[in-house]
Order: sequence, then C-alpha cells, then structure tokens
Amino acid sequence: MAIKQSLEANKQFILDSLPTQELKDEFLKNLESAPETVAQPSVEEQIKEAEAPDYVTEEMYAGIKKELTDMTPVPKMTPEEEKAAIEEGLKNPPKETNQEDEAAQ
Repeated sequence: MAIKQSLEANKQFILDSLPTQELKDEFLKNLESAPETVAQPSVEEQIKEAEAPDYVTEEMYAGIKKELTDMTPVPKMTPEEEKAAIEEGLKNPPKETNQEDEAAQ
C-alpha cells in the first residue's frame, strides 16, 4: 500500500492518538507532502540491514542460544492459583512507586 494512501486511510486514528493540537497540525501539514510511494530497497541494502553489527560475535550467538535452551519455562498457573495471586495482589499492593523503581536501576 502506498504511504500517502495508508496515512489517509488511518488519518482519524492517528489524529485521535496525538496528544496535542500542535502535533495534530504538524501531522496534517506533513500529510500534504507525504510521498505517494517509497522505492523498494535493493537486495544489497536489505542484506546490509539484516546483517549483525561487527561487534556481534559468534560467541555471543552461542551464549544466547545456550541461555535460551537452558532456561526452564515458568510453569503455568492454574485458574485457581491465578485468582488467588490477583486477590493477594489486591490485598497487599506493592509499596514501591515507579519513581523508586527507576531510581533503583
């Protein structure tokens, strides 16, 4: 689908999603100059984009693969356990705020 056609089709959704009138006005202004289509990237460009950066080594891939294969999945909760966990969370909500979480990191 052409870019401009897609933007026009989703115009109202995009406008509803933007928080300020300034952003809405800017979107409408840029919509006028949006290109009809975008050139398909060449095969070489697609390959270059798909390749990992030089600093990513085979050892990193091997480490990630090992970590994923060694990881034990968390067992699924039964509906009763899920309900009990929700009720417990409602009775005893976490004490930390988002600001405290960010400061701890």
